[in-house]
Amino acid sequence: MQVVILAGGMGTRLRPLTNTIPKAMVTVRGKPFLEHQLGLLKATGLTDVLILAGYLGGQIEEYFGDGSALGVRIGYSHEQIRLLWFLILNQFLASLILYFRSNITGLHFFRADSVLSVLDRLLMIILIGLALWSHLFPFELDISWYVYLQTIAYGATALTGFVLVRVHTDFFRPRFEPAKALKILKETLPFALLTLLSALYYRVDSVMIERMLPDGKEQAGIYAQAFRILDAFTMYGYLFGVILLPLFSRMIKEQKPVTDLIRFAFLLLMVPVVSLSMASIVYRQPLMELLYHSHTEISSVIFAILMGAFIFVSGIYLFGVLLTAYGDLRTLNILAAIGFFLNIGLNGLLIPRYGAVGSAWASLVTTAGVTTGQIFFVSRRFGIPFMQMIPGRIFLFTALVFVAGLGCFRLPLEMYASFVIMLGIAVILALLLRLFPLRHMTVSYTHLRAHETSLHLVCRL
Repeated sequence: MQVVILAGGMGTRLRPLTNTIPKAMVTVRGKPFLEHQLGLLKATGLTDVLILAGYLGGQIEEYFGDGSALGVRIGYSHEQIRLLWFLILNQFLASLILYFRSNITGLHFFRADSVLSVLDRLLMIILIGLALWSHLFPFELDISWYVYLQTIAYGATALTGFVLVRVHTDFFRPRFEPAKALKILKETLPFALLTLLSALYYRVDSVMIERMLPDGKEQAGIYAQAFRILDAFTMYGYLFGVILLPLFSRMIKEQKPVTDLIRFAFLLLMVPVVSLSMASIVYRQPLMELLYHSHTEISSVIFAILMGAFIFVSGIYLFGVLLTAYGDLRTLNILAAIGFFLNIGLNGLLIPRYGAVGSAWASLVTTAGVTTGQIFFVSRRFGIPFMQMIPGRIFLFTALVFVAGLGCFRLPLEMYASFVIMLGIAVILALLLRLFPLRHMTVSYTHLRAHETSLHLVCRL
């Protein structure tokens, strides 16, 4: 077994002791603190040590060498600390991109925001493609260079966002004011808490699987096979949320009714989501076999359950966004906290008995509960009856698409062909049930373009 010691900190709280030496080299009872650690490790039989050095790491390597004088074997790595700093930078750039996108969306430049939302990924595809299949870069692609290329993609996207905001807002003057920064920090704490709670109940499953099962790492990997597909699909709902938030905010501020927009957005969001979800449930086994070569039998079951949760996750991007625009963060945080504890409890009960499949069921129940709670509070806050927000035809549509999928699955055709036929039938059913309000779509697009044009003129003035 190899022991990894993180020794890259700058030791700012130990200054002035660490002005000229790394924190690990501070003397305790006549010898460096790190030497005490190595002695304790040796006493327990752990003699293979990797030190991740950072700040003044050369002093550590010069003092301990290969560790033979202490009876241990020491290796050194400075790359991990460097990567950590680049990962922190990447997180900052990703947040900066979201900040610029919020300004662009607030100006109703939706097409520019759509391009910016995928620009970093597009640049990553181009850069990685060049690194893999060309000789333009003098290095072999590995995880380190992947992080560096991600920094380049994020940086270029952030710069593009800055230029777009700067061009369209003559009053853009970045400056730091401590009083305003503190006020913004206090006002954004509820948003930060909501993000944290939502991330916890949405991401905690794989952690609990790994910790609670004897073969936890393997089971967590099987769960991840299905979950990463759900994670990719949820971007569709996220894009809806990005567009709807400023629209809802403006309508609420101007005291305009939001019922028609809720119903319209619900149909545009849910018809594709339900179609894709039902198709994925029916074709779960061949889809997982197409992507993976092992554990597909159990991961396909998990995938089917999670794609059921996909419907409710998408609903959060509509009703949760509406409550956010209304400023009801207290309700959202309460629901997210309930979802977190519910998910923890269900995972604790189901994982020991059913493994990763039980965790998938916990996710389905949790997301269904949170979404139902949001719908309930939207109905109460805005006085909108349930059936005015969610047409009953959507339930009939879900059942018919599922039955059509079962029929298509049994056709003597290639999987790709029958899958496409099923999606085509879903489109036809949506048109027959009038779930695609084409007339309203045309009118809404005309109003949106007119509003966008007028807003652009105001911004330029």
